[in-house]
Amino acid sequence: MELGLIITFIIAAAVMVKKEMAEK
Repeated sequence: MELGLIITFIIAAAVMVKKEMAEK
């Protein structure tokens, strides 16, 4: 099952979005 990998990817994407919003 790749559920763990998918969750990790979603969390990483959310962190990147948060960082981009924090910069603006």
